[in-house]
Amino acid sequence: MAEVVVSVNALMPFVPFVPGAPGSPGAPGISVMVGSGQGQAQLAVALIMAYVLHPFVFLSTSKHMKRIKLTQGKFALVDDGDFKKVNQFKWFTVKGNGDTWYARRTGWDKEKKIRLTISMHRFILNARPGTEIDHEDLNGLNNQKSNLRFCSNMQQSANRKAYKNSKTKIKGVIWHKRDKIFEAAIRVNWKLIYLGRFHDKMEAAKAYDRAAIKYFGSFSKGNFTHA
Repeated sequence: MAEVVVSVNALMPFVPFVPGAPGSPGAPGISVMVGSGQGQAQLAVALIMAYVLHPFVFLSTSKHMKRIKLTQGKFALVDDGDFKKVNQFKWFTVKGNGDTWYARRTGWDKEKKIRLTISMHRFILNARPGTEIDHEDLNGLNNQKSNLRFCSNMQQSANRKAYKNSKTKIKGVIWHKRDKIFEAAIRVNWKLIYLGRFHDKMEAAKAYDRAAIKYFGSFSKGNFTHA
């Protein structure tokens, strides 16, 4: 067996280009293990495994989208209908929480005479101050309208991965060191709801996933499910 890095360039024209995804400028390729030989069979295996490991590289774009060049070698995705509106400005990349990147630009408030920082996704949806917008696929640079949705702060919090500093690396699950058992809980409307204790970490994770679907519906991102 040998490790093969399958880049977006290698996959073209089989898959669309996804800025910020593995294989795009400024990001590593998709690393998969295939046989040491070469040929169509090995490429087919690489394509299939790449799809399984990184489905958003294949699915998070539409045929009617264009790229907006940003700083740091990154690009943002927008719908064809929004390209002219967005591309008249210069945009830069900003690191958000975790590994999420966003596109922003500076603006000027003529009435208040102050400089503003404007996020691309808010600009596209003409979002009012105080409103929240969620990127459904968790890619902050995918600003196609099909990927953007207005939400509450709680709904946006539900659609996220487990925190990097989580000792269990599983969303909604902690390890009770004294009792040597896993505990699952979910926060709804800022209230913590206890889901039980489990000897099996995976069962605790499933308990969180069921609760996430119950309380957050299409905004739920669990450990094994994404509604």
